[in-house]
Amino acid sequence: MPRTLTLPLTGQIVWYFAASPPAAAPIAALVVASLAGRPVSATASAMTWANGIVTATIPAQSDPVGTIYPITVAGVTPAGYNGNYTGTVTSATTITYPLASNPGPVTVQGTVAYNSGFDGTGQNVEYFNLASFDPTTGAISARAATPFYYGMRPASGAWCTMMRINEPVAGAWPTNLEALSFAEHDFSPQQKQAAQAARVEELKKVATHASPALGPHLGTDTTIASMSAASASAVAQHNMMNDDEEDEPHPPSPHTASRQSRRGR
Repeated sequence: MPRTLTLPLTGQIVWYFAASPPAAAPIAALVVASLAGRPVSATASAMTWANGIVTATIPAQSDPVGTIYPITVAGVTPAGYNGNYTGTVTSATTITYPLASNPGPVTVQGTVAYNSGFDGTGQNVEYFNLASFDPTTGAISARAATPFYYGMRPASGAWCTMMRINEPVAGAWPTNLEALSFAEHDFSPQQKQAAQAARVEELKKVATHASPALGPHLGTDTTIASMSAASASAVAQHNMMNDDEEDEPHPPSPHTASRQSRRGR
């Protein structure tokens, strides 16, 4: 797999895990299609119109408040509520969309369908349709709307990930360090150094607001952020000391002093 890819492309092979945490080794799967998101079709329990806005009450979803999706409303009576709209998530159980005219009281509830960009925990992930290959029987199975994770895994459910790093064994997925290495694999040495410096600066900012402060020993009150900040500070002090030493005049060596003395005679 090309090392410059951070997401699989149609026609490529990925590891497919049937469950999370993994109870069995993954199997190879072909990426059939890249999806706009996780297909959601929620049956409304209530739908009301007020001031040009329809509010649909649906079962709880994980999409963050304020997320905007193209939505399709269908099956509602009166039919004036049905159609394609721009919907806004206003809570875990409500989504709104604009509708100029009041169609009247709803007598039959319908569905609100959209493609979510988030998994069940609210994590922003990509979704793919896969075709998996059973290595024992050779059977090919469709795996619709499978979420893709890299450097992490979902709390539950099926998922897929890149084949380049993961080993085909139960419980295997990239560590955070492997994910970072993959993200920066095509950086130049100068770019990697700049990225590392940026991370240190970010850790220093976090350490500034972290509490409790760094203790007299490496105990439970010592955070990675404060350790990084202390290390960066020590390096800076060391550099300053070196600069001061370079500015101070150095006494002449004995050989130089002897030559100067003979010239003065």
